[in-house]
Amino acid sequence: MGTKIRGCKEFVRTILLLNEHEKGKDRFYPIYTNDEVTSAYDLLVEYRSRQNHELCYRVMKHDLSLDALPKSYPLNPKAEKVQFRDKHVMLVGWIKALAFNIIGEFKESLDKKYHKIPRALS
Repeated sequence: MGTKIRGCKEFVRTILLLNEHEKGKDRFYPIYTNDEVTSAYDLLVEYRSRQNHELCYRVMKHDLSLDALPKSYPLNPKAEKVQFRDKHVMLVGWIKALAFNIIGEFKESLDKKYHKIPRALS
């Protein structure tokens, strides 16, 4: 199956996934790839693995604000020498990552029905 995308000369391989638990258009998930060799099942396994990485990144960024760290240097225009405070940045990042791991371990201790990350592909 291929999809014609505006601006592309060639058709793009499209794998259409069906989620029977959803209704309407939400039932279908397309995967676009230029890999013509790998089986659809193997691509789905790889996609789900990558999707889990992306979901973890989203949780770390938006839920734990991991991208919001203290300034690593003072914003003093009169300072002749900038002193980096890497320890502060590392400490906050480490604490947030530790919280993420503890939440993950807690999630694993719950029943299986609570293991799914919100907005995850079921």
